[in-house]
Amino acid sequence: MPLYALDLSPSTVVSRPLAGVPPTIDLSLGDKEANTSPLPKAIESKIGELKFADPWLLRSLRGDRTWA
Repeated sequence: MPLYALDLSPSTVVSRPLAGVPPTIDLSLGDKEANTSPLPKAIESKIGELKFADPWLLRSLRGDRTWA
């Protein structure tokens, strides 16, 4: 489990940090054009920011110190 996700689990779940370089996954999203909610646009904006962000900065923001 990535270090940044440890706080998301209940205390009854036992986990340990991943060894080595954590795997990456592809992300796919879908939305209806008729959806007028601002939430899908906000999510899309954040994903766009992360896609082009510096990976070292992202690791630092997550508190991941294992990739030195």
